[in-house]
Amino acid sequence: AKSTNVTGWQTVIGTGGTLRQIGFSGSNFYYGGNGGGGNAFLNGGAVSANTWCHMTFTFDGITAYGYLNGVQTTGSIGSNGGTITNNYLGSYNGGSELLNGSIGIAKIYNRAITSAENLRNFNATRGRFGI
Repeated sequence: AKSTNVTGWQTVIGTGGTLRQIGFSGSNFYYGGNGGGGNAFLNGGAVSANTWCHMTFTFDGITAYGYLNGVQTTGSIGSNGGTITNNYLGSYNGGSELLNGSIGIAKIYNRAITSAENLRNFNATRGRFGI
């Protein structure tokens, strides 16, 4: 994903309701839950305006993981909290916290991917985005 500015909340992929999303808040990569679900800023390096980054979030049923540019981030992520029935690209819920930027590739799996799979995905696509 690439944001043309790094101000405010911008969602790369969201689920609406009180469920989860990943995106940018200022120059931070975040995982969050709106509607009182709380947010976790994932410490993995700053995100700069007009610069592509590779963002991954995975949940294995017990533990949630965030990755920025192939590197696992740190931060308290918590549980997934509910059943996801909708997914929105570039928006939290189809109409708010809009991404002011671009999404180069989006993948949604029906399982948690491993750290090794995430790194392979990152390395396979990083060259076309100049990462």
